[in-house]
Amino acid sequence: MDSNYDTLIFDLDGTLHDSKTLVLKVHETCVTELSFKISKEIFLGLFGKPIHEVRKELSVILTNEQISTFLDCYFTKLLKIVNQGQTCLFPGSVEVLDNLKVAGWKLAICTNVHTPFIKIYREIFDLDKWFSGEGTSIYWSGKSEQENETKEWMIQQILEELDSKAAIMVGDRKVDIDAARKNNIASIGCLYGFGTKDELKEADYFINNIIELPTLLNEINLRKKVTLD
Repeated sequence: MDSNYDTLIFDLDGTLHDSKTLVLKVHETCVTELSFKISKEIFLGLFGKPIHEVRKELSVILTNEQISTFLDCYFTKLLKIVNQGQTCLFPGSVEVLDNLKVAGWKLAICTNVHTPFIKIYREIFDLDKWFSGEGTSIYWSGKSEQENETKEWMIQQILEELDSKAAIMVGDRKVDIDAARKNNIASIGCLYGFGTKDELKEADYFINNIIELPTLLNEINLRKKVTLD
């Protein structure tokens, strides 16, 4: 691949995984069963954040015991549905990942998804087709013994592991853009996921659909090559 950028790091939920409808369904079920007042807006604002940050933000409206009860309900029901295969990648994701793999990109996933879910996702989405072997990596919450793993730390591990020369983070939440900036790498904000355009305003580039990614990458690399020349 004749390119200045050689590595793409993807978030999972809201970037490759079309999970919004699913998680909102589980949220509604749990708050109804438990009679907890956690609005859809509050819940979506928490989605994609590390679990310690989720607990901290929920502590404003729930007790520690209520937080644990809600999270147990949510993760149990979500895991059951996911186990049944009732979820999918965004349309076009498979074709885009195939394209990038053939083009020679180093591919990685950096996600706050927990271990039980990443195991299922690897199987039902066949993620190892693109993210297994030389030049690939997957980091998720709970993979290491690191306490309070952050995306900033995960990206750092990925860059070192893949010996990346120049990388781009592709994600749909502010935490993705912030983690990229702290590692001095570029970022692409996905406007079709959980985050709003205002939340993602500090991203270097934007896409409205995953299928726009290959064209944008070609433009970015061409632009950088012209600048360097």
